[in-house]
Amino acid sequence: MDAKQLVGQFFMEQNFSINVAISNLRGSGDVQWTNCYSRTCKREEDEYERKQCKLECQWRSANLLVSRMVSLRADCRKSTNPEGCMKTLQDQMLGERVKQRKLRDMISQIRRQKDEARRNQARGQQQGETR
Repeated sequence: MDAKQLVGQFFMEQNFSINVAISNLRGSGDVQWTNCYSRTCKREEDEYERKQCKLECQWRSANLLVSRMVSLRADCRKSTNPEGCMKTLQDQMLGERVKQRKLRDMISQIRRQKDEARRNQARGQQQGETR
């Protein structure tokens, strides 16, 4: 490794940016959930199953994002403002946990809608048979 690379590496280590790191993690999270959706959800024919699958992919991605954010704590020591870095990280993790809670609620709502639609469909078939 020449001196220029060594200085560049040292400079990068000394100027850790939590915002850049979080942005990179979010970008990879977006790729992850869209890949999950493409692989597993698109082939679902039932609209409720497809919506539920999509939300579950998003939830798993958010869960992984929070786990990866936790691992960034150690890197905050490398930043120019470690306390500010930790505060930003905590705020972002809290936001992701709120997002996860909303996704869980949406998944529950889709499940209820799916169950209601199936009950209505069964009722309609049952009424059609009795006529």
